[in-house]
Amino acid sequence: MFWFKTGEWVAVSMFDLFLAPDGISSILPPSSPYNALPDMLWGSWVWIVRPTDWYGLHKIASGLLRFIPLSLASLVVGYLPMILASAVEKSFAHTSRNAR
Repeated sequence: MFWFKTGEWVAVSMFDLFLAPDGISSILPPSSPYNALPDMLWGSWVWIVRPTDWYGLHKIASGLLRFIPLSLASLVVGYLPMILASAVEKSFAHTSRNAR
């Protein structure tokens, strides 16, 4: 919606889902792509923002979350049920051929 309204593409990473809204609300314009995210996703993991232990795992997890754009993650989540359904269908077709 933001792109349709402003014509500007703003990259949103997966890491941004874990930021609390008040942490970035001061830098957001009134109409931003972050406003489209459901409130339940904001600030889910305090550990990802302020780790107290497991620093090596935190570096890997936060690096991956910063690298993966939200748009790509949405596509993967959208295609995953189709890929799984296709695999199940092929498995059933294979087992039914072997049963004959």
